[in-house]
Amino acid sequence: MSSHLNQTNAQINHIFHETNAAYHDFAVKFGISDSVFAIMYVISSIGEPCLLSDIVKYSGTSKQTINSALRKMEENGLILLEDYNGRKKQLTLTEKGKSLVSHTVEKAILIENQIFDGWSKEEQETFVRLNQRYLNELKSKISELENYGG
Repeated sequence: MSSHLNQTNAQINHIFHETNAAYHDFAVKFGISDSVFAIMYVISSIGEPCLLSDIVKYSGTSKQTINSALRKMEENGLILLEDYNGRKKQLTLTEKGKSLVSHTVEKAILIENQIFDGWSKEEQETFVRLNQRYLNELKSKISELENYGG
């Protein structure tokens, strides 16, 4: 089987993977795992208390990985995980967790804001629009694929 990755696709994939590596570097510099970074980032973005389902939805990380990270965060006194409205779970940051967020994720968000603040409004809107379009089309094409039965 041969793969025909065109030049644009190769460039986009390279940028995507390098961006993921840069966020991994954030986590490494802060001494936390990628999944803990992702959880704290989502909490910083949408606020507290935060539903577990929202963490999974907005982090792009599997439920299993999120659950493992949450257990460790709870053991380390970073979060409180509580039942909410039946079978749902919600979490809040402890003071220790809030301190960690302010020394890690908030620095990353500041850097992101500095980058986007250097772009024109039109550049920002174009970046968001094209990335959203790509994501929507990718999800659509994936849903059209037949399952591989092996």
